[in-house]
Amino acid sequence: MVKRETTTSRTPSPVPKKSKTAKSTPSKPSALGEGRAILVEEIVTLGIAAAQANAASLVQKTGLTPGQIKNQLSPGRSNVRKALLEAAKTA
Repeated sequence: MVKRETTTSRTPSPVPKKSKTAKSTPSKPSALGEGRAILVEEIVTLGIAAAQANAASLVQKTGLTPGQIKNQLSPGRSNVRKALLEAAKTA
């Protein structure tokens, strides 16, 4: 039996170089973030209002009952509306 020598030579991982682009200074970052959050929440709210107005169409498309759609779009529950608003806040 021949004994082989195993050498584990590790090559160091390359260090990423920093880009030399000019840094931009965002103006009012908190205001921009708050404004964006309000915009997204308004869009979701308008979409929910449109869904409530077109519940009959949603009944045909989804196979859910009108009561189920109403429950999924009503505030204060753990439902699709809440999931959409939470997702909008993290976007």
